[in-house]
This record gives sequence, C-alpha cells and structure tokens, in this order.
Amino acid sequence: MFRLILLLLVTSSSFAQQNFTFTPEKPKPGETITITYRPGGDIANTILPVEAIVYQLGQSKQFTDDLPLKKTSDGFTASFTTDTSANFIFFSFAADKKFDNNNNEGYTIRLYTDDQPVKGAGISEFMFYQYAGGDAGVERNNEKALAAMETEFKSNPDIRKQWLANYIRLKNSVTKDASNTLALKEIEAVFKSGLKEESDYETLAGLYNLAKLPEQAKWINKLWK
Repeated sequence: MFRLILLLLVTSSSFAQQNFTFTPEKPKPGETITITYRPGGDIANTILPVEAIVYQLGQSKQFTDDLPLKKTSDGFTASFTTDTSANFIFFSFAADKKFDNNNNEGYTIRLYTDDQPVKGAGISEFMFYQYAGGDAGVERNNEKALAAMETEFKSNPDIRKQWLANYIRLKNSVTKDASNTLALKEIEAVFKSGLKEESDYETLAGLYNLAKLPEQAKWINKLWK
C-alpha cells in the first residue's frame, strides 16, 4: 500500500512538472516568457476551448491580461512580456468555467534579478495563496502562504516589519496558538530595539491589538500622537 501511495505521489508530481514549463528558467522583470501547457485536472483531455489569463503581481500593482494560446501537438504554447515592476506571475487555465488548478498548487512563476527572487516576490506569493489564487480556482492555503512569507523575510529582513501583523495572524492560524506567544515576543523585541521611528509606534500598537491588550494599544497610540 505504501509503495502504491508513493508511486501515485511521484506520478502526480511528474505530471505537474510536464504539464507546465516555461523559459527562461529564471525570468527577469521586463523579459518575455514562453510557456508550454497541457490541460490537466478538471479540464484534462477537454475538447472545449481553453481560456488562459496571466496575472502579474508587483509591490503595489496587479496587471491582468488574456493570454492567447497556440495549439501544439500535445497542448498549447504562449508568450508574453513581463512588466518591469512585476515580481510574481500566476496563470488561470479554464474550460467551460472549470479550472485546472494544478492540484490546488496553481501555476506560478517567481521573477528574478541577479539570480535571486525579486524583492517582494514572496509577499506576492503569500497574497496568491491567501487571496488572489481564487481567480485561478486555487483555494486558500495558510501553510503555503506562511512558507512564502518566511522565505521572503530570510532574503529581505527589512521588509518584515511592514508585514509583521499579517505574519503573526497567519502564524497563529497555522500553529493554533491562541495565547499570542509570538505577538508578545515581538512586543518585547520592539522595546529592546527602541522606539526610533514613527513606524515603530504603529507596529507596537498593532502588536498589542493582536495580543488582545487594547489598553496598552491605547497607551502606545497616545505616545505616538
């Protein structure tokens, strides 16, 4: 039974990789990407027209365009040019209002610069698995969203403060921590580093609210003002 399950997992993974490929391997913002796609999931072997949409996410923008598909012997191909402000791409493939969501993984591409993911790509991936993925038939996945944020923080720790409240809410939902331990630790860390900027007060007030300490949040807001 174990071997059968393992074989199914390997087969599924291999199919997903063959189902969708793209070049170049590490595309940069502004470059042209060419994809190959073979319908799978709920639209595998469909004889109906396949519609594709490409979504480009950036620091503060989202671009959405229809993606014309060219038929090949065993699937489709298409090319598009990425926006210079984009850091993350995802695709919607559908036929007769049914999505191919790649086993709820989605079809996604991170953009690169200097052989590293563009700053903010992990945040855009977090947004995909929390909110935007629904446009491609992908259900919300807290674990994948959390992993994307943590990868981003490792590469770009300076971005952490800006997304700290979202991170703590997500972390608590995944770990089922009702005691708000993480929020309390972050409050302690903010005080240790000192309230040096206006954003520190804003961060601290938000952390107190997350920790369900409204009186302390009011006190910080008074100091902030």
